[in-house]
Amino acid sequence: MKTRSFYAWLWGSIFFGVTLTSGCAVSESGFEASMPDIPASLPTVRLTNRSVLEIDSVAAEQVDQTVAIAGTVTQRVALLDGWLYQVSDDSGSLWVLTHSSAPALDEAVTVEGIVRYEAIVVEEIDAGEIYLEETADQQREAQR
Repeated sequence: MKTRSFYAWLWGSIFFGVTLTSGCAVSESGFEASMPDIPASLPTVRLTNRSVLEIDSVAAEQVDQTVAIAGTVTQRVALLDGWLYQVSDDSGSLWVLTHSSAPALDEAVTVEGIVRYEAIVVEEIDAGEIYLEETADQQREAQR
C-alpha cells in the first residue's frame, strides 16, 4: 500500500513539474525582446567612508593626505603597471592613478586616494599637476 502511494506521489510530482515548466514556456522572440541589455562585466564599486570633496578643492597643500572625490570618468590612459583615468565633476577634473583595472568611460565613481604632486618645470615655470593615487585597499574592497 505504501509503495502504491509513493508511486502515485512520484508520478503526480513529475506530471505537475512537466505541466508547470511547459506552461511557463515563453517564445524566444517575446521574452528576449523585452530583456534589457546586461553588460558583460559589472562595474567596480569603490566605496569610501570619508566625506567627498569637490575636485577643485583638492590642492597641492594636501600632498600625501588621503581624500575622497566623486564624479564621472571622462578619459582613460593605459600604463605599463596600471591606469590613469580622469574623474570630472561640476567643479573640475582630476587624474587618478590606479594599479588595477580602470572604471568604464562615463561611469559614476567615488574614489579614495592619496594626493600626489608631479612637478613639471619648463624654463623656471612650474606647470606641475596634482593627481590622486588610488589606495590599494579601496580597489580590493569591491571585489570581496
